[in-house]
Amino acid sequence: MRSESKWAANRTRLIAVSLSLLCVGVCPPSQSSPLGGAPPKRKDADRYAVMSVALDEVTKDWRDLIVLIQSDTLSARGVEPMLQLCPKVPEEFAAADQDFRRRLQKSVSLANRFLLNLPYILSGPSGFDGRDIVFPREMNRSSSLKRSEGTFFLSDVGFDQPRTHAVVFVAYECGGLCGTRSLHFLRNHEGSWLPARSPR
Repeated sequence: MRSESKWAANRTRLIAVSLSLLCVGVCPPSQSSPLGGAPPKRKDADRYAVMSVALDEVTKDWRDLIVLIQSDTLSARGVEPMLQLCPKVPEEFAAADQDFRRRLQKSVSLANRFLLNLPYILSGPSGFDGRDIVFPREMNRSSSLKRSEGTFFLSDVGFDQPRTHAVVFVAYECGGLCGTRSLHFLRNHEGSWLPARSPR
């Protein structure tokens, strides 16, 4: 019993990973869910590339699972309390962070334009039932795949003006004390978005 309460306490601590410039918090799911009518769709290749890289980072150790993604982005109400716990934003990402915080004021609807290493399902207004699975091109369609226990919620992506730096927030909610929150910083290197592992 003691080890269970110690385990539960450890899951709710915020972990700052400064070397990877990633703010990760394992904490209860936020009280708010993305709301709103039918927000406009984002059809921007950079935006989906950044979100895909961030999701691939979080799911890199997953095997035989289908990623579930909420179709509307998070708004400020679901993200800002967690941002207060994150370390200072690196100076080179200041402009992207400013755009990121501006974009939090409005939720947008996402489309099936992710390029993930795992299959995924983008939720609709009524959830995930009856939705088609989107498979990576090089992946065999295996019947042994299972849906993940939780759902990913993404913020919209903030960019600097030349689109060389990006910031995106990723939350994974799986019930009770299960879940993670992470703020991702990415750089565009020769047309490819890559996680920022160290400051420049």
